[in-house]
Parts: sequence; structure tokens; C-alpha cells
Amino acid sequence: MRKTKTDLTRITFSLILAISTIMLLAPNGVSVQIGPRNIIVMISDGCGYNHVDAVSIYQHGKTDAQIYHLFPIQYGLSTYMSGGRYDPDRAWSQFTYVQSGYTDSAASATALSTGIKSYSGAIGVGTDRNPVKHMGERAEELGKATGVVTSVEISHATPAGFVAHNTSRNNYEQIAREMILDSKTDVIMGCGNPMFSDNGSPAVNSYQYVGGRAVWDGLLAGAADFDLNGDGTMDNSVEDADDDGVPDAWTLIQELPEFQALMSGPTPNRVIGVPQAYTTLQQKRSSSAFNENVPTLEEMTIAALNVLDNDPDGLLLMIEGGAVDWAGHSNQSMRMIEEEIDFNNSVAAVVDWVTLNSNWNETLVIVTGDHETGHLTGPGTGWQPIVNNGAGNLPGMKWNSGSHTNSLIPFYANGRGSDLFVSYADEIDPTRGAYIDSTEVAQAVFQLMDLPIANVDVVAVQPRGKLTTTLGEVRQTALQSALLQNYPNPFNPETWIPYVLDEATEVEIRIHDISGALVRTLRLGQKAPGEYISKHEAEYWDGNNEMGERVASGVYFYSIRAGNFIDTKKMVIAE
Repeated sequence: MRKTKTDLTRITFSLILAISTIMLLAPNGVSVQIGPRNIIVMISDGCGYNHVDAVSIYQHGKTDAQIYHLFPIQYGLSTYMSGGRYDPDRAWSQFTYVQSGYTDSAASATALSTGIKSYSGAIGVGTDRNPVKHMGERAEELGKATGVVTSVEISHATPAGFVAHNTSRNNYEQIAREMILDSKTDVIMGCGNPMFSDNGSPAVNSYQYVGGRAVWDGLLAGAADFDLNGDGTMDNSVEDADDDGVPDAWTLIQELPEFQALMSGPTPNRVIGVPQAYTTLQQKRSSSAFNENVPTLEEMTIAALNVLDNDPDGLLLMIEGGAVDWAGHSNQSMRMIEEEIDFNNSVAAVVDWVTLNSNWNETLVIVTGDHETGHLTGPGTGWQPIVNNGAGNLPGMKWNSGSHTNSLIPFYANGRGSDLFVSYADEIDPTRGAYIDSTEVAQAVFQLMDLPIANVDVVAVQPRGKLTTTLGEVRQTALQSALLQNYPNPFNPETWIPYVLDEATEVEIRIHDISGALVRTLRLGQKAPGEYISKHEAEYWDGNNEMGERVASGVYFYSIRAGNFIDTKKMVIAE
């Protein structure tokens, strides 16, 4: 929109470690599992495989060109709601099969956030209409900062489905009140500004998306107490988000410079950002020119992370590209591409944040959707591929519906604990391969959050050589991180292996091929009791064997050896 992203460059030589869990060897020899400190869930509402292909072709002239295509975990995702099912064989043998049995965004968000299937329109409630726990609520119980960011209204189905509990997604005012007044969420960003049109011009609209006039007036005043009945009595207060015994008022921001200022430097503890647009950042605008008065999803993402990463316990953030779905409903090919590009830019911004402010050893990033919208294919009859007309040109596309479908959608994950999804991918589609269900996203996240986090400082060590200084170099480092830093990798100087020695001993890493033949030995030297085995103290493995020859692509094993302790893990080397 205002920014042109640096093209992503694939790494020609990469390591992807495939291990099932991350362990800490305590001094008493007891192994303790470690969960992620930060969890970022990114949802492109309405986005299916062909949406991703179309946008990649438009941006890069080829498919599989987004940064999440380098994530090591890639599966399909089934999205049907309670009472439904996905039949892989019928999905590909009967073209119109997927045009029925689909979910809506509310039930899908509920499934993604709580791990529970529910009915159409359900917001954080089960089929019995009773509330179920969101992953954000569990994160708050663990002391983490939480937030939701969207390109549509803050109380729309997806952000609502990660914070609120309501029997109907259409109860916008009730949902917004719960999110703003009765949740401990630390960041809420999205549209619904009652004082501006979809074009960003002054207008007076309904206050429903921000909880009603009384709530909006209270936000404008920076209040902690609200008069919801209009009788002069303060009958509701905001929550004590940081558990210090004092209600935490929101800092409201609306103007573009306020969002941009929040992208770096000191921040308030609690922020609600409502840009100067009523329903969407861009998709509903009437002009072909972009509304220049609102932030991009990327800018809101960076601002939200800058607020949330102040919490030493970590964060949980949901980011939604909500208007991809809206463009799909209207069969707007170019608007869909615009919205998905904004979402892709926000994914790249998250990868940058992990690289520069965190690391893949402590952060889990999930990129997916909530359902497919528009039954998008290439031109022609049946399942035709998107036609590549070259970068910068509208691809050949055909909308076969104006509604949702029950198609599988893509799922990508990287970082601490992402390998857990391997155990959930136990269903097979003849075209997409292994897939998981939307409920299993939340189930895995809950499982990971309930793993103890070791009481150690996780630090990102600057690689040897030139410091990263430009956006292009940042992006290159991010790509390397996506491939090399998914797990504690002994061959990447930016990561470290959180093992603790219980006696003084020599430590080394041995690399073997699939036949067991020794490929390379890396010696870390003598370590003292209680000392961490840190990769940045070892040499960087250059992909060569002991003779200095380049090793071939394939499966290898490496073993960490310290005295009587040996831990062996698998890795894949790909040219």
C-alpha cells in the first residue's frame, strides 16, 4: 500500500530439523519439556490454496513464493463446523461438493481459538451455548500479554472468536463491550470507527462495533469507569489486565501517525486502535486509490507487537486479514489480491520481529485461514489451476461461488513447538496430502502452553560477520531463521541448545549420515557444571564433511555428547 516489500530470496542450502520436542536436562538428570514463550496466530479470512497461488503469481510471477512457504510445517486444514465433515474423495470427484457443509467465520474462529466445534454464529461458546475457554484466556492465566488485530471491525467474527463469548456473532455491541470492558486483552486493533466512512471521510455511523456510544465516549476520555445506562452512575469498569489490583484504562489511538509512532519506542501498557474507517481498512473503499488515512495491517501488526513484547512472560497475538473474505464474497479479484498482499506483508513483519526481537527457539508462528471463500479456481470447468500471466498482471481466475466452501485450506507453522502438529496430521487428502482440523490448532496450542517454560534467558546472538542493517538483509536473515532456527539447531550461531550439564565434561556434536557413517565432528570443548551448551560457542557448520567436501542432500542425524549424556536428533539437508 505505501510500502514495497523486498522480494524474498530462497536459501540454496538449508537445514530443517525434525524433532518431536525440546528438552532441558536439569542438574538432577530429569528432563523437562519447554513450551513457547510467544505464540502468534495469523488468519487470512477466506483464503484458500488458490488465493495464495493467485497472489504469489501476481507478486512474484510464480507460486510458493511467500515467506511462509519456507516454514517447515505445511499441511491442509479442514474447517467444517459442528455436525459437518470433509470427505476428501468427494471433494475432488464432485466439483460442487465443497459448496455445502461449510463453516462461517464465527464457528471457525471458535474452533481455532478453543478447540471446540460449534454452530454457525457461535462466538466462544459450544453447541450447548455455554462459554468455552479461548487460548488467549489460557495465555492470560499464565501471565502473558494478549491481543487481537484485524483489518475489519474489532468485534467482527474472527477477533471476537478469540476474545468474547456470545451466542450470536451479530450481537456486535455486546461483543465489543465484553472485549473492551470485560476481558484482560492488552491490545485490540481494527475498524469500526463510528466517526468515519469506509473512504476515511468524516461521517456519523452506528457505534455498535465499539460497544455503543457510552463506551466510545469513555474510550475518548481514557476512562477506567463507564456509565453504560446513561444515568450518571458508573456501572462498569475495565478489567485489571496486569493483576496489580487497579483497573487498566485503554489508550485509544485513531490517526495514522499514532499507529506509526507506536511501531517503535516506549508504549502504553494497554492500547485500543480504531483507525479512521468504518468497516474495513481498504476493501470497502469506493475509489481505486487507497485510503491513505489508515494504517496497513502490517503497521498495526508491528505496533501491536511493540506493545505486547514488554511482558517478560511472553505474548499471544491473533492477526487477521479479515477482508480477503469480503473480497471473495464479492468476487473482487484485484481487491482480494490487495488484501492478501497486506496480510502477507504482516507475516513478513512478524518474521522480522522474531528475527530481531525474539528467536525461533521461543516463538511459535502459525499462518492459516478460517475457511475458503468464493470457490476460486483457474478459468474453465472444474478444478483448473490459476493461470500465470506474469508478475504484476492479474492471473487467470474464476469465482465459482459468492459464499464459503468446505475446501481444505493451507496451514503453515514455524518455531518452538511447531513440530507438535506432525502428530495431529493423521488424515490424508488425495491432492493436498496430510491435513489437520481447525480444532487441532487450538488443541496443540493449549498443549504447548501447558508445558513448563524453563527459567532461563533465551537470547538471540548476533551472527558472526557483518551486522544486519537493511530491510533486505533483515529479510534474508528471516528466511534463514525460518529454515534454520525452527528448533535448537547446533549449526546456527543465532540459536542455542538449552541443555544444562550436571558435571564438568567435554562436549561435542557428531553428524552421521543415514547409514551411520560419521560425516563431521564439532568440538565445543570443556564445559563446567551448570553451564549451558550454547551454539554460539561452537563453530558454524558450513555443510561440508571432514574432508571439506559439500555433503549431499538427504536425511542426517546429529548427536550431542556430554560425558554419559547423548541426545540424537534428525535433520534434513536440502539443496
